Amino acid sequence: MSNRRVVVGQSEWRLPDGEITGILEAIESGMQNNSVVQLALLDTAGRPVTVYLNCRVTQTVVIDLQGGARPGEISGGTGQDGGDDSGGGDSDGTSG
Repeated sequence: MSNRRVVVGQSEWRLPDGEITGILEAIESGMQNNSVVQLALLDTAGRPVTVYLNCRVTQTVVIDLQGGARPGEISGGTGQDGGDDSGGGDSDGTSG
């Protein structure tokens, strides 16, 4: 299963392998024409779903073809120093 994904607001879906070009073309067409597009995607568990994307009201659609972690996500359980990244400090690296 692909880690490539479509993100709209707080919702995200995975792109099924072999269907990426058609889905990207449908999204681009919908955004250019202010229309609703029907997309055959996968939910985060990998199950097939149909998503209706209303491009008339959607301002931004993120297409992540690399499948990496979002900026606010932790992609693994350890930091570069091998320590635990799970807490103890503020987002700026301080502890208070």
